[in-house]
Amino acid sequence: MLRLANEIAVGVAQSNHKMMCKFDDKESQKYKPVWQAIRGLAESLLAAEANSVFGTTQTAGEVVTSN
Repeated sequence: MLRLANEIAVGVAQSNHKMMCKFDDKESQKYKPVWQAIRGLAESLLAAEANSVFGTTQTAGEVVTSN
């Protein structure tokens, strides 16, 4: 856990760290929630960075410039 304000813990049944880092393929039931959590974290970081650097806000995949 990173202890971030918007962090969401995602459990992966019957896995340890090594098993969580290796997947049979992208269709694995264990891969999808981990990928979604990582993608969501990255998107949040990029949106926050864009807001602080460019004075924009991002909603529903669109960037809107603040006035």
